[in-house]
Amino acid sequence: MELYIIITIVVACVLAAIGLIVGFCLGYTRLSCWGGTVVGTALICLLVDRTNVVPEGDWHGIIMLAVAAGTMLVLTLLCNLVRWYLARQVNKSKQLSFYRQHDEIEDNEESILIALDKGDKKAYRRHSSRRFSQKRGAWGVVDRVFGALTLTINIFTAVALVASLALIIIDSAEITVARDALLDFYQSAFWQGEGSALAIDMLVISLMCVCVRSGYNGGILSALSAIIIIALIGGAGYLAYYLVFDVQAFASATQGVYDSLLAAPLANVQESLSGAGLTPEVLGGAIVTAGLFVIFLIPAIIISIFIPRAFDKLRNFATVEVVDGALGAIILTAVIFGILLFLGALVWQIHDLEGFEIFNSYMANSYVANGLYGDNGITTLTFMQNLPLRQWVGLE
Repeated sequence: MELYIIITIVVACVLAAIGLIVGFCLGYTRLSCWGGTVVGTALICLLVDRTNVVPEGDWHGIIMLAVAAGTMLVLTLLCNLVRWYLARQVNKSKQLSFYRQHDEIEDNEESILIALDKGDKKAYRRHSSRRFSQKRGAWGVVDRVFGALTLTINIFTAVALVASLALIIIDSAEITVARDALLDFYQSAFWQGEGSALAIDMLVISLMCVCVRSGYNGGILSALSAIIIIALIGGAGYLAYYLVFDVQAFASATQGVYDSLLAAPLANVQESLSGAGLTPEVLGGAIVTAGLFVIFLIPAIIISIFIPRAFDKLRNFATVEVVDGALGAIILTAVIFGILLFLGALVWQIHDLEGFEIFNSYMANSYVANGLYGDNGITTLTFMQNLPLRQWVGLE
């Protein structure tokens, strides 16, 4: 175990050095603060749960998920405000630096023109190669220090998430070799206490963070665009089907298509096909429907080309982009976690199945993730309790 501790410390030092150096070079305004958001949300939710701010009850877990989502949104907003303020101050410092060097820049440009007139290549190279850097000032230093801290936190958070997932899988799946090697860690006070809870909850919060960011970047307009395109294609198919099978004027066309294309090839098997419900009207109608669908599909495709472009132009407006992104983040997060809540409620119905003991202990110790599982209010609904899942797996 001592070897593992030494390796962990060495790797941590290397990662910290990389994060500090690269983050200092990039600056906070060019980085995402997702790592700090995930860790901050996890710690705040831990505090909320341990101080019993949220009352116990059937819906305690879902309320904690809502608290986590709200906390993450607030922290993301604060990070973005800090980024905007720093970027503004750095730009002001760069502008001030430019104005202070304005006379020197003009003199240098004049020297370049004089060197060109005289054909003095040496003077031209000397003056044209001169660079006037726009200094970022004290705010630039603040930006770089924040960048170093932010990237370091992001790196350690990413490593912690991967390690957490591996540790939970090894323990829950009872992978003997790896579990025995890490037995001292699994039995440590940290892992038995808040460590395991933070591990599994940070995974859930990270998924929530991905949903929010993906939803914001994609927006609701992109989903609406896809829905309209699918509706156009589906509408073309339905219209073709309706005209052929419900409009009497197409009956003669259907019979004519069958007589000219299918009657001779299918003469020997027509009785068998009719017995299966594939009458001449159905077969001829299928061909006419396919032809009409292709014809109707052409204008649908043409319209579908312009819809995404129109929505992209609409999203160029700042207000529309913010509203669209916010709605996209809310809807995508709600859909994904709605699915997870339902699936978690299903799995909870068979939580006493053999092999679930370790996984159950992890979820029970958590304060956010358990809202998808044992602390899931959906499990108390009548229709969920009446599902025959337990009978299917032989528990009842």
